[in-house]
Amino acid sequence: MKRLILAAVVMVLLLAGVATVAAQGPQTTMRLLHVLVDAVIDGDLTIGDDLTVTDDGAVGGDLNVTGTISAGSTVSDGTIADNLIVTGTLAVSDTLTAVGDVSVGDDIDIVGDLRVGDGTPTVTQNGKDAYIEGTFEVDGAAQLDGTLAANGLVTVGAGMNHATGAAVTIADGGTVNCGTRTVCELTAAGDVGAEWGTAAADGRIIYLFNSAAHTIVITDSTGSLQATGNLSLAQWDAVQLVSDGTNWIQAAAVVNN
Repeated sequence: MKRLILAAVVMVLLLAGVATVAAQGPQTTMRLLHVLVDAVIDGDLTIGDDLTVTDDGAVGGDLNVTGTISAGSTVSDGTIADNLIVTGTLAVSDTLTAVGDVSVGDDIDIVGDLRVGDGTPTVTQNGKDAYIEGTFEVDGAAQLDGTLAANGLVTVGAGMNHATGAAVTIADGGTVNCGTRTVCELTAAGDVGAEWGTAAADGRIIYLFNSAAHTIVITDSTGSLQATGNLSLAQWDAVQLVSDGTNWIQAAAVVNN
C-alpha cells in the first residue's frame, strides 16, 4: 500500500513537472513516455511504442523508437547527441537536430527545411527547402519539376534524352515558337513561310526539324533570329540554333535529310 501511495505521489509530481526520473545504468526502456515539460536524458532512450513530446526534449545518447515520433506544433527544439533510429514514421513540425546518424524505416515527414551537415546554404531556405553539404546520391529516378541550376560541371554517364513534346504546327504567315524545348519538331499542313518567335535565353540550344511532307521556310532576321539566310526545311531537314540571351544564332548549316 505504501509503495502504491508513493508511486501515485511520484506520478502527480511528474505530471506537475516538478520531479525527475533517474534510471540506474545507461539505458532506460519504456513502453510509453508522454512528457508535458522539458526532458533531459543523459544516456540512451529506447521506446517500444510511440514517443510524443509537447515541449523541449534532449537525449544525450541514442534514441531508438519502434513506433512513431511526433513533435507537436509547440516544440521549439529537439536535440539528439548521438544516433536517431526510428522504425516507424518520423514527423517533425519544428527543429530536430541529430548529431549522429538518422535511420528511419518508414516515412519522414518534414514541415520545415531539411539541412544535412553544418555548412551554410548559399540559397535562403524558406521553410520547405533542402540543403546537403556533402554528396547527394540517387540510385533510382529523379524528377525535377522546376529549373536545375548547376554551378559546377554536370556529368552524364549514360546519355541525355530531350523530350520533344507535341509537334509545333506552323501556319503560313505565322510564327515559330518552340517555348522552352531543346528539340523542337515542326509540322505544317502545306508549304508555309513563317517568322521566328521563340524568346531568347542565354546559353540555350534548340534543334529544329521538320516532320511534315511540306517545306517550312523561316525568315531570317525576324524576331531574334540571326541566320545565314532564310531557313528552308524540307521533310526531315534539321538545323541547330544557339542563343546569346538576345539573339538566336544559326550554329550549323541546315542538314538535308
